Amino acid sequence: MTKIPKNEIVFKVRDWHGREVTLLKSVLKNHIARFHIDEILIIQTVRAEFNRPRVVIENTGAHSENAIFNVPCGGHQCILVAIKYRKWMGRWFGNLIATFYGIDESAIPPGRVLYGKR
Repeated sequence: MTKIPKNEIVFKVRDWHGREVTLLKSVLKNHIARFHIDEILIIQTVRAEFNRPRVVIENTGAHSENAIFNVPCGGHQCILVAIKYRKWMGRWFGNLIATFYGIDESAIPPGRVLYGKR
C-alpha cells in the first residue's frame, strides 16, 4: 500500500462498516473546489455524519460506493459521496473519497443497495 503524506490528508473518518476513509487535499482542491463549490462549506457536516448514511448504493461502473446523506446543500436535499475502495490511478491508496456533491432525492442513482433503504 502506498503511503500518503500527512500534509496531503484533509481528514480520516470511519464509514458505516468501520472502514477508514480518507479525503485528500488534491481531491478537495482539484475536483471538489473546482466543480462543486457549495460542497466545500459542508465538509465538517459530512465528516460528522459519515457513519450514518441514509443509503449506500453500489456503482459497478466506477468501482465505487455512493453513500447518500440527508445533508442539504446548494439547493439540493441530499449529498452523494463517492468512495473508492480499490486502486485509484494505478496505485493503492486505501479507501478514498473520490468526490461529493448535492443531488435531489429524485436523482438517486440506480444500483444494488448495500446499506440502508432507498
